[in-house]
This record gives sequence, structure tokens and C-alpha cells, in this order.
Amino acid sequence: MRSLFLLILVYSMSAHAESGWTDFGKVIEMIPDSDFRYRVNINVKENPSGCRINDWFYQDYLSNGSDQMYTAILEALINERAIKVYVSGKCGIKGYSEITAVSIR
Repeated sequence: MRSLFLLILVYSMSAHAESGWTDFGKVIEMIPDSDFRYRVNINVKENPSGCRINDWFYQDYLSNGSDQMYTAILEALINERAIKVYVSGKCGIKGYSEITAVSIR
């Protein structure tokens, strides 16, 4: 019964998720981890994904373009530049939005 509840919860979360660009914001924190992904906190006000956490994002290291996106985010963090990210509409287990593109201002 608990498994069915979790499945319904995950399905309902993904059903409301949408793809699109966030607004521009500064990178607050970037966390590479051992789970084959990095996480990034960006102080955006608008995130079209509808995921539970509005300002945390993730990207798998093995996704196409992940190296270039990682480098762009790191450059924005170091140089204190604003970025926006394209969210896929997929919400991770922690409620973070998956990103598929990065734009630096």
C-alpha cells in the first residue's frame, strides 16, 4: 500500500512539471557529488518546472552537454554573473528541477 502511495505521489508531482527557462539569477552554491550528478542553487524567482524546490537544480554527469553546462555554471559562480537554466520538467527525488541548458548573462 505504501509503495502505491509513493508511486501516485511521484506521478502527480511529474504531471504538474513543465519545461522552460527560469529567470536570471546568481549562483549561490554548486555541489558536485558521488551520485553521478551535480546540484546547483540559483536565486531565481521564476521556475516553470513546478518542482517542490524552486531554486535548486541538478544535472547528471552523463547527460549530453553536461560538461559544458558544468563549466558555464562554474564560470558564472566564480565571476559572479547571472545565469538562467532550462528546466526539463523532470523533478528529482529531492524536489530539484533537472536542467538541460544554461545561459550566462
